[in-house]
Amino acid sequence: AFPGMADEDTSLVGREEELSRLRGLVASPYTESRMLLLLGDPGMCKTVLLTEAARGARSAGMRVLAAAGRESEQNLAFAGLHQLLRPVLDRVDSLPAVQAKALRGAFAISEGPVPPDALLTGIAVLTLLSGLSEQSPLLVVTDDAQWLDPASLDALAFAARRLESERLVLLLAARRNEPPADLDRDFPGPLRLAP
Repeated sequence: AFPGMADEDTSLVGREEELSRLRGLVASPYTESRMLLLLGDPGMCKTVLLTEAARGARSAGMRVLAAAGRESEQNLAFAGLHQLLRPVLDRVDSLPAVQAKALRGAFAISEGPVPPDALLTGIAVLTLLSGLSEQSPLLVVTDDAQWLDPASLDALAFAARRLESERLVLLLAARRNEPPADLDRDFPGPLRLAP
């Protein structure tokens, strides 16, 4: 579940079509990467739909990495990415040394200061997510993406553009009136929630 969302059954009256699409997104077989950007105004059930998708993914045996953008952290570089990847930071050591160094530097967990490198950090995120998806199918889900810091959003978009046959689903939700910069270009056919 996402911060502030109870892990209990929720009512999705009138959202059967969207829920069906999300269930199909996380259903096997996992032969190629899948991506979806969910857009809607506040109060349109985005968080509830994401919670249901994550619940379905776990039931199907997928690993789930989740994060929620926070308005108070949108100016903190890599804060959203750190929230998303914190449960798997023990896997950073398995990355190529230069990628591991870049990711540790982005999260300020390196031995010494490491200047930020957007390209290497994006590559590290892609390598880490790809490696995790080799172990088991993976759902990467982010709510309130409009509040993700630009560095995290850029790293996720970089990875999204390079996903191919990984057993990985990337699902982001954002307010329609505040879409994340350029994300609708990277995610073909966003699902727009109607009132």
